[in-house]
Amino acid sequence: MVVLTEARGLMTEIKDARRRAIDKANQALKAARLAMCATNNTLTTDRPDLPRSEGTSWTIDFNKEIGLIDQAIQALSSTDSDHE
Repeated sequence: MVVLTEARGLMTEIKDARRRAIDKANQALKAARLAMCATNNTLTTDRPDLPRSEGTSWTIDFNKEIGLIDQAIQALSSTDSDHE
């Protein structure tokens, strides 16, 4: 009976550690997504002293990366709910 109680306690600790790891990964992904969304579709230049042109400015496009982050967040969410 003692072994069973210890095993249950260990399983609870493992579940809690897993939940904390998923929460941290979700938090990091959401912060990265926010940073990319804040600068997505903005005009950038390496020559602010010159007029805008194709050679001196470009538009930042993080749509692909934002989509991948969204997929990772969704995967973490579904993995987390599968183990509850």
